[in-house]
Amino acid sequence: MALKILYLDELKGFSRSKVTVALWVGLPVLSVAFRYFRPDAEGLPLLTLVAILLSSIGGTVATVLLSTTITSERGKGVYDLFLVRPVKRRDLLIAKFLAAFSSLFVAVLLSVLLGIVIEALSGNLSSSTFVRQNAESLLMTLTGIAVACSVGVFFGVVMNSVAVSAILAAYLGNQITGALLLPLAFGASLNILVYCALAGVLVPALFLSVSTLIFNRRNG
Repeated sequence: MALKILYLDELKGFSRSKVTVALWVGLPVLSVAFRYFRPDAEGLPLLTLVAILLSSIGGTVATVLLSTTITSERGKGVYDLFLVRPVKRRDLLIAKFLAAFSSLFVAVLLSVLLGIVIEALSGNLSSSTFVRQNAESLLMTLTGIAVACSVGVFFGVVMNSVAVSAILAAYLGNQITGALLLPLAFGASLNILVYCALAGVLVPALFLSVSTLIFNRRNG
């Protein structure tokens, strides 16, 4: 119950953020622009390029927002008020992670739906691979965002400087996400569903577990 309350409170905060609203508008517009104009990706599938782009932009913004928020709140002693109550420390971090991921999920879903509309207007709905390609693009994007959000939580817990937290989270979060998604772009033999299921769960779980351990020690 505590996690649910924390999550809903964090989600409310994210949904009211101007940054989140900008992502809800900007990512779908960007997705539609790529699908409509179809730039030359030098052999890279268009939907794979879209997935990498959306996860990179959305993930970077979420990573910076999470890392700076957590670092700032730690510095102000905000969590001290929670820790005197029967609230598990990990729930504080998981709630922020889930709220950020949920907010970006809305933006990604809107991007996919608008992309489908563009494809329908272009007469590509009859393609036998249409559903599979869009599902794979969605999975890739969500995987990248999940990883980026967990990296943001990690640096928010580890760093004491908001500026340093933002810089490291943005740079390393983007690097880690890109490294995980690149094999999907060039590894034709990879099972995207299995790969995304593993990478999108195991990597965030690792970062969140380490973050929780550090957070517990610092606020023990």
